[in-house]
Amino acid sequence: MLSAAFTLLLWGGAAVTPAHAWQYTTQPGDTFYSLGQRFGLPWTLIQGANKVEPSNLSTGKVLNIPDVFTYTVKSGDSLFLIANRFSSADWAIKELNGMTANDIYPGQVLKVPTGIGRQTQTASSGVSQSDVDLLARLIEAEASGEPYEGKVAVGAVVLNRTKSGKFPSSISGVIYDPLQFTPVRNGMINRPASALSQKAAQDALTGWDPSKGALFFFNPGKSSDGWMRQRVITTQIGGHLFAM
Repeated sequence: MLSAAFTLLLWGGAAVTPAHAWQYTTQPGDTFYSLGQRFGLPWTLIQGANKVEPSNLSTGKVLNIPDVFTYTVKSGDSLFLIANRFSSADWAIKELNGMTANDIYPGQVLKVPTGIGRQTQTASSGVSQSDVDLLARLIEAEASGEPYEGKVAVGAVVLNRTKSGKFPSSISGVIYDPLQFTPVRNGMINRPASALSQKAAQDALTGWDPSKGALFFFNPGKSSDGWMRQRVITTQIGGHLFAM
């Protein structure tokens, strides 16, 4: 069942005719894949907007169905800024537009999905500086050789766990959760973070989530964990697979 709420759409920063933001109540037999087919959206957009694991999708659940509008890129824009401005996510914009890189150019017309559930979390809104530093040190230890986007994704996994209800609700609680992160067990977590890892931590805290909502990450070339390999993969960045 569908219900609608009006939202104001933007074109290049100017207001245009409002469109609808849909809510949908799941019916027996619904899956994220079938809902993606029904609404003409990648299923991962619907899943990411609601932060529900596919295995936990149940009948009667109310889901937010992302609105999509067009936006003309202006000088100085980046995917991250556009996503932040319109309550979207950079990975969602890339997926909807068939993009594999972050490069955009002035005059480019993008389809932008809204309501992806981008949540801002900063040091000034309850995250201590010690937790920010701890997050940066984990990124350094887990992803020192990974591309920058992969570093941010590792930080995002930690933040996703704090909001999942399945892990501790603080950054330090997630990182020091027993048997979760190898750098905690081998002491690498105590090494200082590089400037790049510190920046990646800050970018993750502002809401950038290249992991696409993942709760786990692993290197398939190094991990033989069969349970991990059975998780739903959200994306691959560098040597890491990210999963729900």
